[in-house]
Amino acid sequence: MFSKISSLGSMFARVAPIVLLVGVWFLAHPEPSYACLCIDPGPSPAEGYAGSTSVFMGRVVSVSEFDPGGGAWSWDWGGRKVESTRDPTTIEFDVSTVWKGRAYETMYLTTYRDSAGCGFRFVEGVTYVVYSEDGLSTYLCDRTRRLSDATEDLEYLGQGHTPSLGTAAPTPDLSERQSAGCGLSPRATDLSTVGLMAGIAWLALRRRSSGQS
Repeated sequence: MFSKISSLGSMFARVAPIVLLVGVWFLAHPEPSYACLCIDPGPSPAEGYAGSTSVFMGRVVSVSEFDPGGGAWSWDWGGRKVESTRDPTTIEFDVSTVWKGRAYETMYLTTYRDSAGCGFRFVEGVTYVVYSEDGLSTYLCDRTRRLSDATEDLEYLGQGHTPSLGTAAPTPDLSERQSAGCGLSPRATDLSTVGLMAGIAWLALRRRSSGQS
């Protein structure tokens, strides 16, 4: 019995430095940045249109960031709130022209909060030509752009049609995305990685110890 306890203590003594080093490394990098890599020069108007279920022109009425409310979208660390670059932001559009998809005068799409997480930065009062693959969201790597930068798009898309007055698309339902825990912050991911690496190290040392006995 004493030999087993001694062996177990020795095994944990070997694992401890590994866990400590991994933990120190992650703590030394408290706010790792995400990188959004888009294919340059990006999709052409024809490719953007073909790959989208919704294409329209609209002026941004409001930009509403998602409030995590202490849920899975943010992580409190040392009394400080760390937000995720992938928290959803809801954009309300006053639509003037529709080329593809349902024709609503008021449209809502979501994007990620930060461009580092591939979110598209919309500005209230500015008009955009918007491409959405699923009709619910748009991102930095899509063809979406300001109207002032969309001369090529307008030439390709043509006249389009005007949505009926007073029509509005449903507002996005973010409840399922919140409960699913998508968009966890780097902090939460770091802690999970530490635990995983510690478990792998423990199993490796256990197998080595069993082989020597």
